[in-house]
Amino acid sequence: MPRMLVCVDGLNIFHALRDLDEDLLKIDPMALSKFIADGHGISEVRVQYFTAKIRHLGNSVKEAQDKYLAELRSSGVGVVLGEFRSQSQNCPHCETKFWKHQEKQTDVALATELVKGALSGEYEEILLFSADSDFLPAVQFVTQECPWITIRIVSTVAYLRPVYATLVRASQGQIRLSAELVSKFQFGPTI
Repeated sequence: MPRMLVCVDGLNIFHALRDLDEDLLKIDPMALSKFIADGHGISEVRVQYFTAKIRHLGNSVKEAQDKYLAELRSSGVGVVLGEFRSQSQNCPHCETKFWKHQEKQTDVALATELVKGALSGEYEEILLFSADSDFLPAVQFVTQECPWITIRIVSTVAYLRPVYATLVRASQGQIRLSAELVSKFQFGPTI
């Protein structure tokens, strides 16, 4: 039975979709991945969503993310959480102190899952929902060591352009997320 592994870089896809259309942020990656899988003759899909809990942007953002993560889990998506780390920095020009927040552990966890999935022999296809060129070594490893697996990069056109020469070329193709396509695979409004 042909199987597909889907790895979603949550923060990268959030920013890509926000730049495409603010109304498309509640993407249902399981439904979209099953739609793509059907078109490729694949019957089983496993989706893993990698992100970090947002705690530094206020309660409304935290609550919205918590609801979205619950919707992901309810749809059968596995959620893998990293963390945001805060670091105090000083402006080099005026010496004003500010806090810089960085997502940690999610990219490494995603790359590990991608490689582990490829080496398991369970999947014929892997979708990587990200345009982050940090995943280039993992994609190159999979294409070189597991040539029987098709790996495709999934993102918006605007996000795919800057990485075309690296990440997309290292894979076996790309799937461009348009507003029209993504609008068909949204979670409904929450009450």
